[in-house]
Amino acid sequence: MKNILITIVVMLTSGYFIDLQARDSTKYTGNNSEPPADVGAKPVAMPRQTSSRLFLSKKIKSDEYVLFYPALASLDTQKKYWIVDIHGLIYEHTLLSKSMPYLSKKIIGLGKIKPAIKYKQLYKKRLAWFFIDNESRKQLTINVQGKNYTLQPSGSNGHFKGTIKIAATDVDQWVLDSFGRVSFHVLTTVHDDRVFKGKIHFIKQHGVSVISDIDDTIKLSEVHDKKKLIRNTFFRPYKAIPGMSRSYTKWARRHQVKFHYVTSSPWQLYVPLRDFMNSKRFPPGSFHMKYFRLKDKSFFNIFSKSAKYKVESISKIMKKYPYRYFILVGDSGEKDLQVYTEINKRFPGRVNVIYIRNTGHSHQGGNHPISATAKVIDGCPVRVFNAGQRSAKLRYHGPRSPVNNLQAVPIGIIK
Repeated sequence: MKNILITIVVMLTSGYFIDLQARDSTKYTGNNSEPPADVGAKPVAMPRQTSSRLFLSKKIKSDEYVLFYPALASLDTQKKYWIVDIHGLIYEHTLLSKSMPYLSKKIIGLGKIKPAIKYKQLYKKRLAWFFIDNESRKQLTINVQGKNYTLQPSGSNGHFKGTIKIAATDVDQWVLDSFGRVSFHVLTTVHDDRVFKGKIHFIKQHGVSVISDIDDTIKLSEVHDKKKLIRNTFFRPYKAIPGMSRSYTKWARRHQVKFHYVTSSPWQLYVPLRDFMNSKRFPPGSFHMKYFRLKDKSFFNIFSKSAKYKVESISKIMKKYPYRYFILVGDSGEKDLQVYTEINKRFPGRVNVIYIRNTGHSHQGGNHPISATAKVIDGCPVRVFNAGQRSAKLRYHGPRSPVNNLQAVPIGIIK
């Protein structure tokens, strides 16, 4: 018995363990009947990574769920591999207890605001994402087009991140959807027939991408007013800014533009925002959101400290795609113009145009006043537009000439 125990210890410390979850994907069956996996996903694959610590390799249980956020893929410099960033969440649903209204009032700031009776279920559904039970130390194996990849375990907040490599020759044989995506799924245990899916966005080295804010840029949030922000976030159906979906869809279809949605909203609102954007037919894209914990002082801290976070998030995207050009779209309610001008300084010549929606409320401490006239800031065209009852129609700006010739580039909105 002693010898057996010694053998087991040696196997564990040397990283020796058996992966009971890996199976042939052709034997995988299941029903997509469970909540928040990415909409309309099919199967995809990733590189295999193994953990040397067995206690970190716990499998998901029958009452635990997996949510994948849109994954981004970029070609390496040798064009031999696609580098895929995987990000997701492992969680368990919890019942809304009697203490949650108190926590909502104290931490999220809902106060005495109450939802209309017809929106009560909507309110509970959105609030529930702030009270899920995050599952840590859970490890997944996913299947992408017949190949398996084991991901790194989830952290204490339930989130897991990792990078995988897929041979470019393999991707060349795949059939991608009209937005350049392919799906993947989790390999569950033998007796678990649930299906958890995600999608990988394969974005070519060259082309144009849009980096878009969400709150008050494509969705009415009224960030400038705390009470209105709370109502629009938790108590009311989301409303789209008129014309934005149509403009974005036109860019995606006519010019194969790719989209990255960078917002100060927390990851807890991903599913409501994803469903809203799907219903309003915004082009699919990656989401870049902030982490929020109930022990944080206030829900509003997220929006008040957005500039640094957005600059860092956008910089990562532009570094991941160093040969692509970008259109930046935001609003005057936050510090989007300040953020975008900083991005233009860091990546000169790669920002085609900056669009700022005039909400009627400028942020405090900004360096550039909002006006309705066309201008050029630091060599980059800037256009302010109004989209209230009237639909916005934004002009597409493709890859442009060197910075010195920017003054001659036409900018504006088609009216």
